[in-house]
Amino acid sequence: MKKSLTIILIVVVFALVGVGGVFAYQKYSVSKTQNQTAQPSITITSPNGGETWVQGSTHNITWTSANIASANQVNVYVAITDYSPLSNFSTMMIADNIPITRGQYSWAMPSTYRLGSMYKISVYTDLQMIVDSSDNYFSIVTPIDQTVGWKTYTNTQYGFEIKYPKDFTVSEQLTGNGSNVVIGFSNQSNVSMEISADSPAVASASNESNLVSINGFTFTHSGGLYPNGMNVYSEYYKIIKSNTKYSIHIGQDLSFGDALQKDVIATMTKITQSFKFTK
Repeated sequence: MKKSLTIILIVVVFALVGVGGVFAYQKYSVSKTQNQTAQPSITITSPNGGETWVQGSTHNITWTSANIASANQVNVYVAITDYSPLSNFSTMMIADNIPITRGQYSWAMPSTYRLGSMYKISVYTDLQMIVDSSDNYFSIVTPIDQTVGWKTYTNTQYGFEIKYPKDFTVSEQLTGNGSNVVIGFSNQSNVSMEISADSPAVASASNESNLVSINGFTFTHSGGLYPNGMNVYSEYYKIIKSNTKYSIHIGQDLSFGDALQKDVIATMTKITQSFKFTK
């Protein structure tokens, strides 16, 4: 009987020690977890792999951030890296000093940016203390030619050509004893487009200050939706080449309450962008 009592006491002691150990371990674990500070982080959300971007297009590079104290002004750098074997992991800085809390940067990609299918974006702080990159590769491809299947108007006298959709009609009118030509493009809308070539070129006063490049040549550009209730949309592209003044005009009369036909104007802008000198 005495031996049995001794065994029971030993079991109780070990049980109490075991329970105490469990409590001690649990207390240590909770204390350790509470002492751990959540680390700041960046997570890229786009592009994050699998996207296809077109040369010359504009895209939002986006990211989220966590555990960044609002009182701290943390800026980030945005870079693109080509991981293809022949590029030697070349990296180009896209932007710097962007507030991390903004969460995005709009990148206007150069139209000549190198094509490839192994690109990643990185967003990081000074000394790369906080950094993240795209999880997988995205691609940069050539633009889709939206003029495929269009017709081509060619003027050999003035040395230019221009493409236009199949549902557009073209008219040609010579003026000034054949020294000037006016080419009209139209479809079933009240938006008009004309190209005129005047030789010899006559200089005229102009407040056109915007310059646009069309197939390697610089045109002046002016106009748009006129203010002050004029109810007119009028847009001009002009250039003087070899003593000939070329003018492209896109216009719509809105005086009868017609809505601005943005889709048609956008198509005529694409027609304008296909203008090309042939001599």
